[in-house]
Parts: sequence; C-alpha cells; structure tokens
Amino acid sequence: MADAEKDTATATADSTPKKHKLPDGWITPVAARHRLVEEGLAKSTMNSAQIYILSRNAEKNGMPVKHFDAAGNQYDAIQIVDGETTTRPGFQWDSLREWWTNRPKREAKAKTADDKKPTEDAASSSDSDLEDEAAAGEGDEDFVEAE
Repeated sequence: MADAEKDTATATADSTPKKHKLPDGWITPVAARHRLVEEGLAKSTMNSAQIYILSRNAEKNGMPVKHFDAAGNQYDAIQIVDGETTTRPGFQWDSLREWWTNRPKREAKAKTADDKKPTEDAASSSDSDLEDEAAAGEGDEDFVEAE
C-alpha cells in the first residue's frame, strides 16, 4: 500500500501545471529581483511582485521586457487567451540593469521639469503643447477631482 501512495503522490506532483521556462539568456522577474538586490541596486525588502507590476506597465515606463509562451515564442505584450495569461515576462539582465539604474534619474528629471517655471524668452514648443493640452482638458483621464 505504501507503493500505491507513492505512485499517487508522484502522479499528483507530475500533473501539477508548472510554469514554462524562458529561453536561454532571459530571466524571470523573481530572478531579476534577486540580482538587483545582490548587486545593491534594490533594497532587500523589495518584492518580486513589484517587478511584475512594472513589467505590466512596460509600454508606459519603458521597461525592457518581452513575454514568452510555452513554445518559446516572443511577444512585446502579455498574451491572454480566454481570460488566461499564456505568457511569462522575461528580461535580459544587462538591459534591465541599465533601465533600473537610469530609472530614478528619469523620474527625478520629470519632477524637476514640472517644478521649473519657463522664462518668457525661453518658452519652448513643448511648454506650449502642455498649455494646449491643459486648455483642451486632455490628459485628465487619470485625474479624479475630490468631492
């Protein structure tokens, strides 16, 4: 009877769906998190879920991520079939490290640009584009006014 229990346990373990592997040279968000922490680029309290969240917003934040299905096909975006995600995000370490180390600079740059007031003689077309956008009420999709 002990052998039958072992066979059942093995069959159950084998039938459990496993995530497919990424192609050689690509790492998962969990592995990326570990490498970032090991190299001192992220705090040890960072959760790998943060990497997954950033990868889902790659179109907006420029994160260098690709998505792979079980057959090894590469996609620029997450693939969803019948409501189920069929791909896994993957990174090439050098590209991710470069993006990660430059990421704080991009955020800080954006904040300081918003804080600066344009001078009258140095008004650029980008400033007037922002004014036009504000006047038209565009870009407010994410803005929710407090009641």
